[in-house]
Amino acid sequence: MNGKGLAGGSRITLGVRPQHISIGTGAGGISAKIRLVEALGSETIVHTDVAGQKILVVAPGQHNLTPGSDINLSLSSAPLHLFNEKGLRLEYAV
Repeated sequence: MNGKGLAGGSRITLGVRPQHISIGTGAGGISAKIRLVEALGSETIVHTDVAGQKILVVAPGQHNLTPGSDINLSLSSAPLHLFNEKGLRLEYAV
């Protein structure tokens, strides 16, 4: 991935919308700890912790998830957004 105007060693922030994160049941993906589950009928909002970072997942439908348990998250089909240290969106080519 090549970032325009990004110096080597620069810190970036990865952004992904909560509805673009998938909940996985098997091995692989990003390991997360469930902190809170909000069952809202048509969707389930899952508050998770990934390496000390709060990650919110909005999954369609109902999911039988338990706070305190571990799950895997997937970004495989998620549109990703990159931001520089000032919070400005970076254009990049894959």
